[in-house]
Amino acid sequence: MVTHDLRRALLLADRIGVLHDGRLLQEGPRAEVLARPCSLAVARQVGMSNLVRGRLLREGERACVELDAQHRIPIAAASAPPGDTFVWAGIRPEHLKLDVGRGEGESIGKGTVRSVVDDGVAAGVSIEWGGTLLSTHLLAGRGLARTIAAGDPVSLSVRPDHVHLLRDDAPQGGAPC
Repeated sequence: MVTHDLRRALLLADRIGVLHDGRLLQEGPRAEVLARPCSLAVARQVGMSNLVRGRLLREGERACVELDAQHRIPIAAASAPPGDTFVWAGIRPEHLKLDVGRGEGESIGKGTVRSVVDDGVAAGVSIEWGGTLLSTHLLAGRGLARTIAAGDPVSLSVRPDHVHLLRDDAPQGGAPC
């Protein structure tokens, strides 16, 4: 099946292939392509909208992607490629959490809500964090989605194993991975 509708592809297919400019960039099991896209172009096409470029830092058993001293994204140390100084950290919107003290990941600091778009099923939340716009989803009409508004300060968290790294020189356009 060929479709431009990612939701339809995810509902119907066990495996997906990502085409860009007429070239097959990545093909594989649905969950693998979604969680570990091989390039920035694939990441964008499969909904990994939170893409942050930063410096890769390793500190013993821990690693992170640093934008500046106040903005760091923890990553699984085993996923840190040797030798890369700058990388892209990719976080799917469903993996970025508004931290309300439930221990759903490691803190990445505070941000400011820029917009909330509620379609009755989900509320898409855009958050400014370290000069970068990040996005997450909430269930509409429940919990924070009932009260959160533009301008609100929020604390953000992510599980290190939910952060996908792409090398800074990863293919960006129509080059296959």
